[in-house]
Amino acid sequence: MKIEIPITEVQEFLSNSYNINVGLKNIGEDKLEANYLVSLVLTINEVRKDEVVFQYETNGFVDLLAKGAHFLLRKKIDDTPIEWNSKTSELVVDFKKIQAISNLLKVYFISELHFVNNDIVFTLNVIPNIE
Repeated sequence: MKIEIPITEVQEFLSNSYNINVGLKNIGEDKLEANYLVSLVLTINEVRKDEVVFQYETNGFVDLLAKGAHFLLRKKIDDTPIEWNSKTSELVVDFKKIQAISNLLKVYFISELHFVNNDIVFTLNVIPNIE
């Protein structure tokens, strides 16, 4: 099953649920530009059952800014489904921590995620019954 979610809805969700106003822009099938204190290009590194791991690369100055932003935001993002590791330059989005999606992920798992135009496209598969 494929689900398409407009990137603007994700921005509104982050703003309304976590009071985080982040700019998101699709710049490739597996790349998203995120703007919040610093601008980062997030590349999908791995899609797990209910998580997506993004990798980002920075130069020395932007890396310093990103680490500063991480320090300033760490308490704010503790209550979000986002885990930011500034040492490994990874962001992990844990979808099972999003109440609106957590029940869906009891039946389905995320097998693929990519960006098309201004949408995030999820491919979901049914979790097989193992008895």
